[in-house]
Amino acid sequence: MRIEDATVKVRMDVDYKVQKDYSCDSECMLSAMDRVGDGVRKAHSWVPMTSQIYLVMDNAGGHGTDEAVEECKNELKDKHDIEILYQIPRSPCCNL
Repeated sequence: MRIEDATVKVRMDVDYKVQKDYSCDSECMLSAMDRVGDGVRKAHSWVPMTSQIYLVMDNAGGHGTDEAVEECKNELKDKHDIEILYQIPRSPCCNL
């Protein structure tokens, strides 16, 4: 299967409520990426370390500076072999 063949959907109950909202700026992103990489690999332990994992992100603002986002992207790729794919900008219907 290729990543181009995959479709991601999320279903939520109508009465689903967000419990807490967070702002994830550059500092937050940079401090979290190693934990994110470890968590993704642990959650998908059946994927061998020799196989790449794709992480889809929403491409919304507020995730830090362009430099911080690039540093996070490189860290995930280099340390965990996780490739970040971005959703189309300004596409609220695609947000998960």
